[in-house]
Amino acid sequence: MSLPQISIYELLTTGIILIICCISDIKRNEIMYTPCFIGVLLSLIFPQRNLMESIGGALLGFLPLFITALLGNGGGGDAIVAATLGFIYPLTNAAYIFLLASSAYVLILSVIVLVTNDKKKQIPYIPFLMGSWLIITIFSISQTGGILF
Repeated sequence: MSLPQISIYELLTTGIILIICCISDIKRNEIMYTPCFIGVLLSLIFPQRNLMESIGGALLGFLPLFITALLGNGGGGDAIVAATLGFIYPLTNAAYIFLLASSAYVLILSVIVLVTNDKKKQIPYIPFLMGSWLIITIFSISQTGGILF
């Protein structure tokens, strides 16, 4: 698995957005959209990737979670945060982040549902997204030999 190198801008922007949204999701079970919109706006002003790759990453993060929200099993805010992450971060890294976060979320939620027997149980998704972002980022930095400045 070959991952692209991450820039300091991508690292800081997504890190700050995920920290703010993670705290908001855990404390109030809602997402603050302002950091997401500022992150996307900054990425348009100071692009790190080509625009089509950014749009592809945003769709990759947005569509599955948006469909889940439409079916009544999730929140639309999760889709906005995932789209923002996909827009800012390299597409390959974002794909691995979404796959790891979704897998961990489904596994943990399945265990909780089995233990509590509450089939309508919901837990915040953004902490899983943040944990996956951290794991893939560390792996990417160690594999590529550092961060672009």
